Amino acid sequence: MKFSANWFLCSMWLLILLPSLNIQAAQTNKISRQVDLQDVKLIKIINHSGVIKLRSTQQAMVKIEGTLDLDAKELTTQIKDHVLIVEVKLKPHKTPNPGSQLVIIVPQNINLFLKGVHSNWNIENLNSLRLESLDGNITIKNVVGDVNIEKVDGDLSVESVQGDISIHTITGKVSIKNTHGKIKVEAVNSDIDVSQNKLVDVTLENTYGNITIAGIVAVKGKVTVNNVKGIIRLLLGDSPSVLYHLQAPNNKQRNKMTPTHLIEDSLKINDVVVGAGEGKVNVITRHGEIRFNSK
Repeated sequence: MKFSANWFLCSMWLLILLPSLNIQAAQTNKISRQVDLQDVKLIKIINHSGVIKLRSTQQAMVKIEGTLDLDAKELTTQIKDHVLIVEVKLKPHKTPNPGSQLVIIVPQNINLFLKGVHSNWNIENLNSLRLESLDGNITIKNVVGDVNIEKVDGDLSVESVQGDISIHTITGKVSIKNTHGKIKVEAVNSDIDVSQNKLVDVTLENTYGNITIAGIVAVKGKVTVNNVKGIIRLLLGDSPSVLYHLQAPNNKQRNKMTPTHLIEDSLKINDVVVGAGEGKVNVITRHGEIRFNSK
């Protein structure tokens, strides 16, 4: 009787637990798909929410593995006009749910476009990259071509990019290190840190956090900062040939440069020439403070 009673209790617990286990299993859909690429020049990933790990391969294929959450209807792939489109389609009247988890393997040095993705990304070894309307923190390294980023709700880190960088409308912090092309950053609501071996062409406009620009201004290089609400730190070391053109309000200009002949007056334009003045540093702020070579 004792054995029968124990067996009965175990059976009852299984009857109670099985529905919940079935519900949990039904909340995700497993994905395992491989697409061979022929003459594909761009990969678009659209409307994904959750955790994505991006890996690169030397093979001409894309491989997708993982699970989709309950609100996702399906993951579709199609090739059109040399573009592979990877899209997560939602069920009617559903919004992106962060429950999906995917590993996406793409060819090394491919062009990648992400749109409407709610996920943290770590992206490396691509030919070019375009991001639009993303929600999450983004880390980008080793891109051969250009990087274009618009509307990211999160932090952004960009490193080792050979082409030009364009960044617009970021809510979090922005860090740019060791890049080689033009840099243009607009509409950032947090701090910006630009650290380069050589500053070739840097433009920062309409930002609300503190800005730090570190590096040597290249001969005929250009640094432009305009309409900033925070502190502007210029850690420009021994840039050999620069014309500094500065404008700051209410004596909020701390000079630790050599030579030290800045005129400090409310909203006065101050020009300082170092060497032949071939590089140009233009900083204009009506709300912030300019600091030279000091943290």
